[in-house]
Amino acid sequence: MFSRHQWTIVVLFLALGVFVANTFDSWATLTVIAVVASVAAWLQRLLEQRYQTEDGSPRRWWWRSRPFALFTGLLCITTIFVAHTLPYLSMKSVNPFGMGADLLSHTALAWIAFLWVMRRADGHGLMLVLGLIVVLMGVAAGGVSKSLAGQTTIGFCVCLGYAIASQNILGRGAFWKTSSPSPTASTTSRRFPGPGGSATRGAATNHLAKPALGLQVSANRHRTGIVLSALTLSAIVIVTGAIAQGTNAGLGRGCNRRFNRH
Repeated sequence: MFSRHQWTIVVLFLALGVFVANTFDSWATLTVIAVVASVAAWLQRLLEQRYQTEDGSPRRWWWRSRPFALFTGLLCITTIFVAHTLPYLSMKSVNPFGMGADLLSHTALAWIAFLWVMRRADGHGLMLVLGLIVVLMGVAAGGVSKSLAGQTTIGFCVCLGYAIASQNILGRGAFWKTSSPSPTASTTSRRFPGPGGSATRGAATNHLAKPALGLQVSANRHRTGIVLSALTLSAIVIVTGAIAQGTNAGLGRGCNRRFNRH
């Protein structure tokens, strides 16, 4: 089962894929990438759980080697490149800029999915760079409304998504991690030397009971933080829209005054 920061990465990837599919009308490509990545991640986890080494650690499989990773990555890039190049070749007039934006966006999206599978549903720093490339190519291809409100909203969403992705990828989900009982405490709880073993056992039991309360308080804080973050996000979106509308109205009046003077 995925952890919270892994699910956050999945949601961000799907949001990025929806943006690309809506911009270039390539929902079939997004579906194929998502299904293939999900099946590959599921098979990888299934094999690692079923076949382990003697000490219980996951076995090092041949598909996780660097040569196979490079070969598979290049194969994915080539497949996406060819699949999105053929429709442009059949057109009479081709826009090179739009074609390049299309190819770069889908290639970067496929590479993000490949890194996600190879990292066992964890993030990689290269995902941040690829995500910015995807957004940049989508905006350049006209995937954002030309209105000031639309541009301001997409800019805010990109900044917010980049911040959340950085926290969950570079910090490896540090925001979602909770405190856990220390191994020293669990080790000392098994030792009850001397005649006062019962007292020591009771003290150790009380000592081990404290982290559970800490976990509960930490979980409640995380839930409260999620609710407050959602409310803050809603307020910022509303304020951003109001500022964009006010700026648009002010610029429109200024342009009208200059036009009337001339």
